[in-house]
Amino acid sequence: MTAGNIPTRALVLLGVLTLVWGFNWIIVAVALRDFGPWSFRTISLGIACATMFVISRLRGESLAVPKQVRLRLLYAGAFNIAIWNVCTAYAVMLIPSGHAAVIAFSMPLWAAIIGFLFLGERLGLRHVVALGFGVVGITLLMAEDFVKFASAPLGLFLGILAAIVWALGTFVQKRTAWNMPMVALLFWQMLCGLVPIAIGAAILELPDQKTPSLMGVGTALFVGLVPLAIGMASWFSIVKLLPTHVAALSTVIIPVVAVLSGGWILGEPLGAIQYAALAFTVVALGLVLLVPEKASADKSPVVPE
Repeated sequence: MTAGNIPTRALVLLGVLTLVWGFNWIIVAVALRDFGPWSFRTISLGIACATMFVISRLRGESLAVPKQVRLRLLYAGAFNIAIWNVCTAYAVMLIPSGHAAVIAFSMPLWAAIIGFLFLGERLGLRHVVALGFGVVGITLLMAEDFVKFASAPLGLFLGILAAIVWALGTFVQKRTAWNMPMVALLFWQMLCGLVPIAIGAAILELPDQKTPSLMGVGTALFVGLVPLAIGMASWFSIVKLLPTHVAALSTVIIPVVAVLSGGWILGEPLGAIQYAALAFTVVALGLVLLVPEKASADKSPVVPE
């Protein structure tokens, strides 16, 4: 697809979705003032799951899961939904939301490492340079956070863990012939992730949950309905109209929006160190995601979550 053939409407929608997903990190930070991480994720995923079910029904799509992919569906639900959502929620509570976003979106770098070490994938010079830039970017954030936030080690660890499990989930996603509609696949992944999170919320947080504010309830519902449900459903329609390297721009821009919005709106740290860390990370992601590769020409871009 040439630049002249790219639909303007798809680019506009991609831009809107990228902003929604970028601002989502500060919205999560606001919601977590009223909810524990397990309870918040239960509400937002419950809304998203119900919305996916309705969208699938309105489209007349089947929700049947082929027998041969059911175990892989559990893996994808655990990596992409359950562990990712819990880890990122805790990370946002423990370190600035923009920092959590940058670390979590280092996923493509971890995917390159995992692919090289365990799956026999080639790690070229471009990937090595990208890893170097990514390490510098994350190190800058770590140094800043260790100085200012007593909870930084745990927050940084959970952010990196989220990136690693997202990478594992991406491998499961891309290496499985699902043979089912994408909305139905998202519904079942969300449901598989929702169940253990809801159990965790009932055990760990429900007995002590205080009455949340209207702001807290509104933000939890918004995250479930817009970024998770409508955003994800729209994403897979949009990427069909765009070249892979164009759609992947979203993954690069989201942490930028998250850091800037966290600084401007929530008063999170935003200075020379943050800008430098952001620059190194964006270059690293750009090298991995945006440079054309013949071998990856038919691959779908990772899903920004």
